[in-house]
Order: sequence, then structure tokens, then C-alpha cells
Amino acid sequence: MSSSATTTSPLALDNTLGALLVGVLLATALWGISTSQTYEYYSVYAQEDPKWILIMVATVYIVDTIHEFMLCHLIYRYSVSGFGDYVYMGEVIWSILVMVLLSTIVAFIVQTFLIYRVWILSKKNVFVTGSIFLLVVGEVVVGIVYFVQAWSKKSYGEISSDLNVMSRLINAFGAAGDVAITVALIWLLRQSRSGIRRTDAIVTKLITFCLTTGLATSVDAILSLISISAWPSTFIYITFYMVIARLYTNSLMATLNARQKLKAFNAGNSGSHSIVRVYRGPTGPPDNAREHPISIKREVETEIHQDGYGDEDFEMDPRVKARAV
Repeated sequence: MSSSATTTSPLALDNTLGALLVGVLLATALWGISTSQTYEYYSVYAQEDPKWILIMVATVYIVDTIHEFMLCHLIYRYSVSGFGDYVYMGEVIWSILVMVLLSTIVAFIVQTFLIYRVWILSKKNVFVTGSIFLLVVGEVVVGIVYFVQAWSKKSYGEISSDLNVMSRLINAFGAAGDVAITVALIWLLRQSRSGIRRTDAIVTKLITFCLTTGLATSVDAILSLISISAWPSTFIYITFYMVIARLYTNSLMATLNARQKLKAFNAGNSGSHSIVRVYRGPTGPPDNAREHPISIKREVETEIHQDGYGDEDFEMDPRVKARAV
């Protein structure tokens, strides 16, 4: 490629084709991880989880895989079919628009599933779950409208000038929804703290898990929002948006697969598979308990929820309950 052709090119390759290439490489690596996690999930839970969970996982993985094909098609067209054609680099390829739609679908499924967890943990609090769900619905609506309107655009210049606000709204709704879900889950889990070391150890693990999985998608959406605001004429924001579907998929699979590790941790702390019982005293109730007709037994319950799951260990919700025995 001659230097004169490079200097007269309307696009700088580093923040256009280069940005797309980085995004495709990251997304492909994350797709490999999600493939491994999906295989692990079906190997362990195919006979345990209810059908709707199995169907949800399959749907997310299939959509995410089609998303990967769209990225491969996109980078091939720009770097091979349109090699050296800088005008072509500014034209919109259909696969990138399909990628946006598929990302919206994956985000909606995963976020709705996490909101369902909030619904269960909050004891079906309509205000909390409804408020978060509105953010998720907002992201879906804007994403679909963006896809429909962008389909008629021929160049990124048209999209940048006509749909810039809508592009920001997609990322803003996505980031807000992810942050709201993460904060809600952490807050609800913190309510389970009892002051008992073993109980709090499980709660701390769950809080850390929710924080790390929620941060990934939240930070990515925020970075995409910042980059489209700061550099709207480049493809840097597309780099971040390319991997958002992969992060959602991996977040879902990590959430489902973490149950096995949680059970092992619980069993290691209690000698029991699913319930840790903490009694006062080494072999029986304490002396002061013998003096009263009522003693207190505290149970740390990991996932004792049956609301539509069919698997009592699904929610990973440690609870401390006081019972008269």
C-alpha cells in the first residue's frame, strides 16, 4: 500500500479497521470461554435444571454464536473484500446492524433472568424489580428502533449524524440496568448477614461474585458510551459494543455454573451438602438454652427457593433463619 494512498485515505486505520479487529479478537476469545462454560453447564445440570433454564441457555448460546459469525463476516468484508478501498470502509455492512440486534436480544434475556433473581430475593418487591425492568425494556426498545432506522442508512456518517443520540441511549440504558441489578442483588444479599462467621463467609462470596459479574457488563457499556461521545467518527465505541453480548453470555453461564462451587464451599464449611447448621456449644445446646423451654437453631440455607425453578439449590441465596425448637 503506497504512502500517498494512506495519506489521502478518508479514514485512519488505527481507530477504524484496527478498532474493529481488536473487537473481533476479544469477542472471539470470549466466545471460546462461553462455549467451554456452556459445555460445563450441560454436563452438570442437564438432568437437574428445569426445561426453561435449559432452553434459555441454548437460546443465548445460539444467538451469541450467530453474533460471532456476524463479526467474522464484518471483519472479512472490510479487511479482505474491501482491502485498500477506504470509501468502502465508510459504508455500512448489514452484518454489523444484525450484530446490534443480536446484542440487544442477548442482553434482554440475561438481564431479565437476573431481574427474576432480584424478584425472588426481594420477596417479589414490585417497585424494585419493576423499576429495573423498565431500564431493560428501554434498552430493548431503543435497540430495535435503532436497528430499523439504521437499516436504511448507507454510511457511518449518516448513522453518526442521525442516530448518535440513540446510540448513546442504548449504552446508557444498558449501563443503568446492569448497575441497578448489581446494586439490588448486593443489597439484598447483605440483608442476609447474621454475624455468624460461616454464614457471612457464604454471603461475602456471593456478594463478590455478583459484583465481579455485574461490573464487566456495566464497565463495558460505560466505556462504549464514553467513546461514542468523545470519538463519534471512529469505530472505538463499536469495539466495546462488539464484546457486550459475550460478556452477558459469560455472566449468565458463570452464574449458573457457580452453584457447584458454592455447594462445595458450603459442604466444606459445614460437612453438609446444602445446609449449614450452627449450634451453640460443641455437642449440643448451651447451658442457658437448657434453662429455657425455647432454644434457637440457626440454619444457613443455600438456595431454598422453589418459585418456578424446580431446583432448590438454584438461587444461591443464603438465609439465616431463627426457629423455635
